[in-house]
Amino acid sequence: MVGRWPLHPKPYANEALSSWINRLAAAYGIDPIAFLGFEFNYLIEREEFELIDLNPPYRLLEGLAERTNIEISEIRALTAQIYVPLLIDSLVPMPGYYANYAYQFNLIMPQKKPMNKNVEEWIPWFTIKRFLKTHGCKACIDEDKQAYIRLHWRFPWMMSCPKHGLLLKEVRLFSWPLDRKVQALWAEGAEQAQEAPETLVCMDAITLKAVTLGTINIPAGNMHGGVWLRMLRVLLEELSLPASLLPTQIRHLMESFWKEINLPFRYNLSRWRPFEEYKQESQYVLMHLASLIFKSACDRQPSLPDSLVKPFASIPISKKDLDSFYAEPKTFPELGKVNDTPWGNFNLLVEKVIEEMRRNPEEVKRFRRMIFSFSGSEETRRRLDDNLRNLGIEVEKEF
Repeated sequence: MVGRWPLHPKPYANEALSSWINRLAAAYGIDPIAFLGFEFNYLIEREEFELIDLNPPYRLLEGLAERTNIEISEIRALTAQIYVPLLIDSLVPMPGYYANYAYQFNLIMPQKKPMNKNVEEWIPWFTIKRFLKTHGCKACIDEDKQAYIRLHWRFPWMMSCPKHGLLLKEVRLFSWPLDRKVQALWAEGAEQAQEAPETLVCMDAITLKAVTLGTINIPAGNMHGGVWLRMLRVLLEELSLPASLLPTQIRHLMESFWKEINLPFRYNLSRWRPFEEYKQESQYVLMHLASLIFKSACDRQPSLPDSLVKPFASIPISKKDLDSFYAEPKTFPELGKVNDTPWGNFNLLVEKVIEEMRRNPEEVKRFRRMIFSFSGSEETRRRLDDNLRNLGIEVEKEF
């Protein structure tokens, strides 16, 4: 039995695991890479450290739980796994994933639209290159009692901080040996705070609710956070289509929004590719355009197709409305109250199922049979069994 650490600062609400490990290591004046190796024999290269926010091994989560007396489910909620499957279907590429996600709806384009068929090994809102960098809001980090990175900053579904109206900039956490305090190191050119366009801030405020609470509240009712993200991703896909694939009327409509930001049509996009693969500057431009179109849809602009206006009608878009309607809480919820949110309840249920399968082999068999009743392919069987083993669950093959 491993003893608890005498010093173990608790995770902040919505904190990323890599950020928390940075703060844990800083409490002992140790480099986080050396800290992981010494305490858990978890050896990684410094360049790969941020990937720990994606899908860390179960033994690491278990070790952290033992040493901090924090539930594994709460530690796992510091990783991207909390978004699976309700916001992101999977963090592993699947056949047909791109088509099913990025083309589920038609917003600007007609019912039948061309598809980029050369996309493989794709995960929505994610590339390794982007995930190896952390981003943050300068005002948030300056206000923090101890600097930390929010998990929702790790994905390009937001470009700004709705609380301060500033663009997110590249930043890394570090601490000097024996200093015992985490500090923020901003990338070159990112030291100065930069205001974000108001429409982008309003759109990101809604996305923030979607990814932290699981739903967004609109006057017409609730919209599932996963649906919001898919609609946003579809809109970004349609905005990046090359001119040769656009009907004349649609192209003129899109050109009008490009003119609003004083850029020529498809500026710097060159070859058509998924949103995730564009450079950060191009991603920002596409998100800015999406926010302008979103505002126009909420204003029921007659030039927009009904397929775009209907889903977004009645959502308040003015900054004044959003300040109250999507108001940021003045303080983050305490960690112990994480299960008051839809994600917390779901996460707790998942952990109970996992614990039961660790104790009872019959539950493992029932679970595998249920999954295989939907898809019995060899790939599904292999992936499921590998995931179960990574969670510390013994798998006894029946067939």
